[in-house]
Amino acid sequence: MQSQPQQLQQQQLQQQQLLQQSQLLQPQYFEKQQIADYIDKTFEKKIKEWKTWTFSSVFIIFLPLLLFQMLFLSFMFSPSPKSTSTSMISVILRTTGNHIFGIILYVIGQLILGASYHSICSVYRQVPASFKEQFTVLSIPHLIFITLNTLIQPLFLYFFFSIPLNKFSLSSIIEVCYQDFSETIPVAKCELEYNLFFYLFVLSCIGLVCSGLFRIYSNQEFVYSFPKANIPTFIQIKSMLYNNFWISFYTSFYLFFLGSFLLGILFLILFKTFTIQILIFSIKLWCFTFAIIFQNLTRNRLFEIYFTRGLRFTLETFNSVTFDSSNSQQQQQQQQQPQQQQQQQQQTLFDNKPIIENGSIFLLKAIYSCDPLIQALGWKDFLHLSKYSQPRRTYLYREMSELLDQPSILKIIRQYEDQINDLSLKLSCPREYYESLNSGNIKKEDDKNKNSNNNNNNNNNNNNNNNNNNNNNNSNNNNNSIIFKIGNNIEKIIKKTLNFISGVKFDYNLYECEIRQALSNTQSILWSIESIGSLIVSAQINDDRETMELLHRYQIPQKFLIPLFQILALIDQLEKDLSHQIELDKFTINRDYYFLKSFSNLIEPPLNCLGILKTSRPHFRIFKLVGKNMISQVLETIGHQISDISFPYDLRTTLNSYRNGEFSIYQ
Repeated sequence: MQSQPQQLQQQQLQQQQLLQQSQLLQPQYFEKQQIADYIDKTFEKKIKEWKTWTFSSVFIIFLPLLLFQMLFLSFMFSPSPKSTSTSMISVILRTTGNHIFGIILYVIGQLILGASYHSICSVYRQVPASFKEQFTVLSIPHLIFITLNTLIQPLFLYFFFSIPLNKFSLSSIIEVCYQDFSETIPVAKCELEYNLFFYLFVLSCIGLVCSGLFRIYSNQEFVYSFPKANIPTFIQIKSMLYNNFWISFYTSFYLFFLGSFLLGILFLILFKTFTIQILIFSIKLWCFTFAIIFQNLTRNRLFEIYFTRGLRFTLETFNSVTFDSSNSQQQQQQQQQPQQQQQQQQQTLFDNKPIIENGSIFLLKAIYSCDPLIQALGWKDFLHLSKYSQPRRTYLYREMSELLDQPSILKIIRQYEDQINDLSLKLSCPREYYESLNSGNIKKEDDKNKNSNNNNNNNNNNNNNNNNNNNNNNSNNNNNSIIFKIGNNIEKIIKKTLNFISGVKFDYNLYECEIRQALSNTQSILWSIESIGSLIVSAQINDDRETMELLHRYQIPQKFLIPLFQILALIDQLEKDLSHQIELDKFTINRDYYFLKSFSNLIEPPLNCLGILKTSRPHFRIFKLVGKNMISQVLETIGHQISDISFPYDLRTTLNSYRNGEFSIYQ
């Protein structure tokens, strides 16, 4: 009787195991929205992990350089003796041990400063259209970054100036004692005087902070620039350190050593005293400002080097999405417990990972990303796919051969067309629209005066009894208009004077700023042109014949060439118009070999676009170079396979001119 229950239990266990195995083999079904949410969350999670890892990689290199620099400066300018009977390491530890707390605080401040700098960095370049807009575009991270720069750099100077046993003090008022020999018995007297070095120190701190912020925001060093070639990271860092060393050397020498020395001589004349400590102060200021400028340049360039490296948006390397069979037992228990199933529905996506069949899903997410940095890296990855990754290309072609409704290549082409259309809309906007915006404020004031005058005239016609009041109102309005015009003229004179003295521009051309901003953010468009053109060329040269037939079936070459023809024609016309419409003077052109003669007005500025739209002029050339180069490569490879009928009538002559080589890439 005891053996029968045991046999029954064994049979039940075997049946349960068979049921579990059969349920493990059953497929898991998810809704489309659940899979889309899972993909979005996984992509965002991996992007955050990449940014965190990149941020930490920057400081893994930056912090040792910073610590070495701080310890070296504290050792060199410490008053303790450098030559003792003990070892060199013990001397360094003894001399720098008293200042290690201040060094640690400064390193922590640099970490916070680097985090705030990282939060304001992007690849999107903003061109302010007014002097006021330069300050309105500043966000809270910008203000935090400016505040930290204003605090940390003067504290750095004060910390190192307080280390050595100076014969000068940094207090505002000092006590000067001397012996008075005018009397029969010399008497020691002390007087309070203003300290010369205090004013030098304050002006040096102001100059250091202002020059650093002006360099960052005028040159837009918080905007990443992608390298022109794929250079190894080690070589980039080595060349960056070499360049930063010499830039910091001559910048600190010219701005701070000579500046403080000449300013100190001026103060000596004003204070009617003389001391050789001015030279010592200037030399130390040169060393300390050299260290600060080198730190800022190194931090900025390290962020740019690491955040512009390529990413591979693939399922194999960037993110592994597999089915987790161990969690299927948890799903069975949830089915047996309906109350717990409702509570854990939101976690099923991460407990049971769905199988994603689209191998280019993360590439599409990157190309369609709202972050300009991720979007640019996505197009850069697609360029790598088009040139070097044949397995990933075959997946794109397999999607097209299966006759899917929306293959990945069509989604990529649609994003390419949208980018070209957005740029063409910005560039084709008429100049008169921006000129009306420029004169909008003046017109508003004139309209106000005209309306007030019209109202007063109507009141004169309707109310004959109030002639005196209306005449007074008219005279007041006329006086206001005269005062307004005088105020505008005075404002223009002040702006021109400040522009001549400081070089800061106050009057902006909205049309110029809009074109400059549009052409300064074309990195994604350039990589999209190069990547799609390379994909077509690789399909003809490196891949099978069927792949080229698939591209022709979906008309990929036509969808690539038609928007590119249109945008290049628009850019050619725009460059031609700008060379004749914009007034040139010696302040708006980039001085070339004739710059010495321009001071004496012996030659006229050339009638071309040289120097106009300073940041966009190279982009005219780069955009035309990349676009025409890819057109020539595509038509040289598959030009005989493309018919004129597949193009619009107005673009057929352009197609034939490119096909016959009747164009110049460098024009």
